[in-house]
Amino acid sequence: MTTKRINWKLMVLGLAILLAVNISALAKNSITIDVTQPMSLNGTQISPGEYRVAWVSNSPEATVTFMRESKTTATANAKLVDRDTKYSTNELVYQNNPDGSRILMEIRLKGTSQALVFGQ
Repeated sequence: MTTKRINWKLMVLGLAILLAVNISALAKNSITIDVTQPMSLNGTQISPGEYRVAWVSNSPEATVTFMRESKTTATANAKLVDRDTKYSTNELVYQNNPDGSRILMEIRLKGTSQALVFGQ
């Protein structure tokens, strides 16, 4: 084999490894959740349905994005908070208002002891 061909193969292998690492990191900072009841987040209405929730963390601050059918429906700032309990499921925690509306307060992250807390 020529040096050119070996360099090309090494470059392709390096790019494949880099892509796999980036996809793995992205998967750790996103979840799929099922919203069963309407609620709001920073004044934005979140309708029932399945959402991809992704966040970019600048410890402890995080920017959280809700996506449905590849479209961004809501973006909010949150804090990534460590807790004493490891969560067995992804959980939405919301506040019930007297008028029946709900405000999303936090998302507890499955398999971790972390929660994305809104409005702090």
